[in-house]
Amino acid sequence: MNWYRLIGVDDRVLANVDPQHNERQSYILSMIGIMITVIPFICFLSSIVLAAPIFQSWIVGIFIGLFLGLVVFNLYRLFVMTALDVSGTALESYYTHHEKHFDANIDVNQDYSQLTDQDLIKIANDSIVKLRKKTSLDAGHSKITFEHLLTMVFRVLILSTIAIIFASGIELFLFKNQINNTIQEVITLYQNQNNTEALNVYFANNGEGLMFKTNSILFLLQVLIKGLGVWKFVIDIIFIIIFLIPLAIIFKSMELKKSEYVQELALFEIETTFLHYLRTQKLCNEITNKIAIEYNYDFLKAPTSNNEQ
Repeated sequence: MNWYRLIGVDDRVLANVDPQHNERQSYILSMIGIMITVIPFICFLSSIVLAAPIFQSWIVGIFIGLFLGLVVFNLYRLFVMTALDVSGTALESYYTHHEKHFDANIDVNQDYSQLTDQDLIKIANDSIVKLRKKTSLDAGHSKITFEHLLTMVFRVLILSTIAIIFASGIELFLFKNQINNTIQEVITLYQNQNNTEALNVYFANNGEGLMFKTNSILFLLQVLIKGLGVWKFVIDIIFIIIFLIPLAIIFKSMELKKSEYVQELALFEIETTFLHYLRTQKLCNEITNKIAIEYNYDFLKAPTSNNEQ
């Protein structure tokens, strides 16, 4: 299975990569795709553990788990695909300012209303061939700018927060028996004190709740934190590292930074926007010519139309 499709890798773009490098880059992108699939699955399981005791329903817990798992999956795809850029290459200036490519390939004297859509596609394709030759495929050593640093910090903070939240669910599941034993001792203490109010508020069905002997997630987290102590911090760090591995690979792997796929993806996006720009120019020329013919404004007519007359 081509796992790279899960992160939004376009087969049409990948097909433009040199066959000698295509297989290797497909493998690397597939590995990232697998990692980005495993992490949301962890979030899915964690969400069930956190939601089921609150709502006292496995069905509700599963639906919440699916929803949060999909949210994390799409958020991860966003972070990964936006990290695959051409910063530090000769193509960066064209990618960040598409107008630079438009200005170099647009003919202001051309009446685009006379061209078919196939003609416009050919113009866009030819311009990308020229740009591919003009720009170097070697990424070189990109400088870390303030913008890059800021986006990197933002990604790390968001993913670390997500890791800590969902790590708690996995930890609750791993230490379920010990937590339930502790809760049972608390229940017994409240029963001996005839504290029915606390029993009704914090403990579901007198300690016969779903998975845990309480329906209070805050109480569960309190028991977990006090029970694990410093180990809670250690386990959270491990989960943060797991969640940040795909992002670290994207930022640190020169094989990805220099990959032809990243270059071809940027060229594909530039070509797409240029084609839409040409179609817009064609529509503008058609409207201008119609106005010129209707009101006999010769100065509005496109240069090509004037020459024909």
